[in-house]
Amino acid sequence: MKLSFSNVSILAVSHIEAPLVLSSAQIEERFEDTYRRLGYEKGMIEKMTGIKERRYWDVNTPLSEVATEAALKCIRDAGIELEKIGILINTSVCRDYLEPSVACLIHGSLKLSASCVNFDLTNACLGFIDGMHVAGTMIENGSIDYALVVNAENPILGIESTINKLAAPDCTEAYFNNNFATLTLGCGAAAMILCRKELSPGSPVFHGGVFQSATEYNRLCVAKPEWMQTDTRELLRSGVELGIKAAKLAGWQDEKFDVFIPHQVSASYIIKICEALNIDHSKNYLSFPYYGNIGPASVPFALSKAVSENVIKKGDLVGILGFGSGINCGLMKIRW
Repeated sequence: MKLSFSNVSILAVSHIEAPLVLSSAQIEERFEDTYRRLGYEKGMIEKMTGIKERRYWDVNTPLSEVATEAALKCIRDAGIELEKIGILINTSVCRDYLEPSVACLIHGSLKLSASCVNFDLTNACLGFIDGMHVAGTMIENGSIDYALVVNAENPILGIESTINKLAAPDCTEAYFNNNFATLTLGCGAAAMILCRKELSPGSPVFHGGVFQSATEYNRLCVAKPEWMQTDTRELLRSGVELGIKAAKLAGWQDEKFDVFIPHQVSASYIIKICEALNIDHSKNYLSFPYYGNIGPASVPFALSKAVSENVIKKGDLVGILGFGSGINCGLMKIRW
């Protein structure tokens, strides 16, 4: 699918950092015996992924509260009244309950209007970009004036459970490798307000993008709250292949981005995808070394940090790229 917007702007983007820090070195201390038994060396996590540390909340922290905090920050930055928001889309993988939706909990906490549509939209790590697509489409066709997309992730239960299993004396090399990707996960939250361009003429313009799917690879990464198993090598190969197809569809082969924000997974992934898409690696803004892979929050989290650090300047052409297990890919373009 290829879509092009002419009347959609990004009014504000915000992020929330989880308060607690868990370094890769601290994780490795907890399964030293497994490392010794399998012949692995300390420092392997950082060496293979580029992730020095990640953040997290306490396992009992309600995700809806964190998401609400991110949404409130974004609404304040946007400077709009709550009653103007026409839709709230939550894109979190993690959730407080099976029902009600996290969006419903956020909607109630924010006291948004009864006419503000709200729902969860989940698509693994591509969820937030999908949320931008849905919100942008509704703004473009005149259904709403303002949209709020929000995400919060706290996979600490799965991280802790995996560390304990990797520390067990019966942990095999195959089991370790299949569960290794869980150790890249981090926690965080992000939110974005989108609006009709004419309502904020000086705001960044969201031009839309393209989406591609390759669902024949829908078992390369599967997860439940307490575990995630990944064929990292095949997921990287098939993901890069899908990204190339999407870039060709978008006509991005020769696009010169001032700032590029890919899904923040690991160093090897970033290198491979930039080589495949002919992206200048120096144009990347990377948050994963100190925050890990925050799932669907990764791209908006990095985008918000880049804006707050003045990495992105007015007039810059910004590219964002997301992938989700399944696998799905989305590329978007923004003129800041």
